[in-house]
Amino acid sequence: LSSEEASSAAGVMARATNPQVGLFAGEVHRTWRFVDRKGGAHEVSLYHHPLTGARAAMVDHDEVPESLGTSSIFHGTSSIPFVAGAAQGYVLIQRTGLTAFRYSCVADGQHVPEATTGVPTFSSSSQSSDQTASPYRARVVEFATTRDHSAPTTPIAWYVVVTYEASTGREATRVHRRFRDFADLDESVQAALAGHHMRDSMPKLPAKKLKLMQDHLDTSFLRQRAAELDSYLKRLLDVPHVWDTPPTAPFLGVARNAREYSVVFSGRTLGFTVGKCGPKKTPEAGDSTYEPPDFPAFVASITQPPGGDVKAGGVPSHLRVGDLVSKISGKPTCGARFQTLVAALRDSGRPIVVHFIGGQHAHVPGAPTSKPIPTVVATPPGGAAPRRRDEDEHKVADFGRQGDDFDGAPRRDAPLPPPAPGRQPAPFDDGLSENVFAEDTATL
Repeated sequence: LSSEEASSAAGVMARATNPQVGLFAGEVHRTWRFVDRKGGAHEVSLYHHPLTGARAAMVDHDEVPESLGTSSIFHGTSSIPFVAGAAQGYVLIQRTGLTAFRYSCVADGQHVPEATTGVPTFSSSSQSSDQTASPYRARVVEFATTRDHSAPTTPIAWYVVVTYEASTGREATRVHRRFRDFADLDESVQAALAGHHMRDSMPKLPAKKLKLMQDHLDTSFLRQRAAELDSYLKRLLDVPHVWDTPPTAPFLGVARNAREYSVVFSGRTLGFTVGKCGPKKTPEAGDSTYEPPDFPAFVASITQPPGGDVKAGGVPSHLRVGDLVSKISGKPTCGARFQTLVAALRDSGRPIVVHFIGGQHAHVPGAPTSKPIPTVVATPPGGAAPRRRDEDEHKVADFGRQGDDFDGAPRRDAPLPPPAPGRQPAPFDDGLSENVFAEDTATL
């Protein structure tokens, strides 16, 4: 930093209310949200490990160029400049004392309050007198076991999370989560609240139990764990500022005007047609570069009457044309080939869990409505591949990049940039058929 920047940074830090973080706090996540002078809403995220000094920053879920680097106790104040829509700013990492850090963000010369340091806005549910900083309540209502498409002999245990609007009690969505998803949520929220006094108010996640000592598919065990996770989730959402942390809304299946939901399909016929998503950018359309879609497929049509018994091969009533196929057996589909996804859905053993991303079918309390949700244009068989209209695509990517990768390696909760052009995605399962489909749609 220059002397002028250092002076400005010192002034910003003097006004900042962000908590100090110690050297051994583990990975720290910080988030700032603001609106630029043209009315565009933006989110800036910082990931920093005080002990190693490793750092990275993201603006609207895209990595900030040259933000990867080191800010350790051997440095003074580090500045990471960024551009967000019509705003320019920087993130500051300042060493305080010998072994601690503070973090701050400036946009267009104005200090931006950190998301977890403001006064929470409380709302009361018509069904409860409890107050909460979250516009949603959530319950773990049941458990289920399904097949893993990439390992047919391996069963998967799921816990069904139902999210309700806190003000009305109306169901917003329901989504299947694994125990590891709860563990990832707990770890990410802990990192987001590092140095914050509210971190001590977080409930403890139910303890893991070794498979050698406990059958993880035993009905009584699953019932008990579901009850424990239900209690954990209710208490977690009661902690002020937890809703403001980046991983909470995607875990619950809600974010701005998009939502995630999941369905267990037991019958061989799924009852819908998938269409191939076209690239976001292509030279043929006048773009300077080629950019593949975030997800390979969307629901192009419903082939059976909705509202039937899913266990008997029916189609759930909340499945909508245009919704994206985001995960199969909990593994994100982003980066996969269309024909690989179709083969996984057709050839996998049943029952199987499929996750979808679509628009909010109910009002989201406090959600900005200035931008439409990402949509796709469905085309009939043999037509041109549809092109995505990604006016708010980073919120869609939030949902789809959680969970495991195609090869089973754990993924970070933080959304990653889309795969580079020409990158060959790992297949769901080498044993599945790899038929090449000439059409841009496939009936399942």
